[in-house]
Amino acid sequence: MAEKTAPDQDELSKAAQYKALINTTQDGYWLLDSHGAIIEISDRACRVLEYNRDEILGKCIADIEGKETADDTKAHLDKVIEKGSDIFKTQLCTRTGKILDFEISTIFWKKGEIFFVIAKNITREVQDIRELVQTRKKLDELNTALRIVLESWEAKSNDKILNVQRALQRTVTPQLNHLRKDLDKNQRDIIDSVIFNINHVFYMPGNELIRKLNSREYKVGQYIVQGMTSKEIADIMGMSTRTIESCRLSIRKKLDMNSTSLNLRAELEAYFN
Repeated sequence: MAEKTAPDQDELSKAAQYKALINTTQDGYWLLDSHGAIIEISDRACRVLEYNRDEILGKCIADIEGKETADDTKAHLDKVIEKGSDIFKTQLCTRTGKILDFEISTIFWKKGEIFFVIAKNITREVQDIRELVQTRKKLDELNTALRIVLESWEAKSNDKILNVQRALQRTVTPQLNHLRKDLDKNQRDIIDSVIFNINHVFYMPGNELIRKLNSREYKVGQYIVQGMTSKEIADIMGMSTRTIESCRLSIRKKLDMNSTSLNLRAELEAYFN
């Protein structure tokens, strides 16, 4: 009798150790039979799913599945049996009807025809990700609305600025051009600088390429738009014709006019008018 009693005690000790192990794990631990029925479950898994052991033991996993249909669950079990293991995310339904998110790690033991399952409750993490996505979506919507408002404000502001700029170009610039004829070179350079600032201080998005020109090139460009030849421009600016031709080439380069067939005057009119 003593020999028979000892193994029974060993088995009881091993069973107690096994139960203590699965109940102390931070994640839920289940055993399922080959049909998906729950034959063992940890106390933690019971608490998370809001069942007591007697209520949940014997239930099929499909009974608490919150995402897959019964056919989907069966197909998934068959897949795990074939592969031997799987890791996936799913949703399970608690006794009170709450839907929780889980990460499932499972292994199928063919000899015993048992599924070993570790179910990690990731509901909080999934909710955080969903909230982050919603927050990002709201921020994107806010940024879009803000951009529309700013673009509208900028368009209205640019219209006002452009009107002022055109008024100065119509009234002040001709007077300055007339005045500079009787001045020496240093004084003409000052006048040219004033004219340049009139045309550049009011920056408009459409004038981006023109803003790349220096003051001399800009002045030459204005004369080109008026239809003047290089010699005429050279006489007015007190420079050599060769210098003006060099300015023309530089303007073409800055405006990406690589082909000589392109008309420089026509191109500049889009920016000066």
